[in-house]
Amino acid sequence: MNALDIMGSRQRLKILRSLTWEDKYISQLMQEIKTDSKTLQYHLSILEKAEIIRTYHIGRKKYYKLVKDITISISPREGQRKFLIRISPL
Repeated sequence: MNALDIMGSRQRLKILRSLTWEDKYISQLMQEIKTDSKTLQYHLSILEKAEIIRTYHIGRKKYYKLVKDITISISPREGQRKFLIRISPL
């Protein structure tokens, strides 16, 4: 899956926005994003396979952490036209 496909999901953007502020575990993300566990797990697995997020455990809780910097740049100016999504390590 390419960067545009990954970033093209509203649910995944909500997850990334949430993880920008702090690491969270699944039930926190479910409440904040207002989605069910199965759907959330699906989107988290895509982000994890793309190595944009990582997990770690504290006790029995599995936390999700944003580990990449994501930049989206779009310009319609003549000679500078671009549509760029850059994902790089923090």
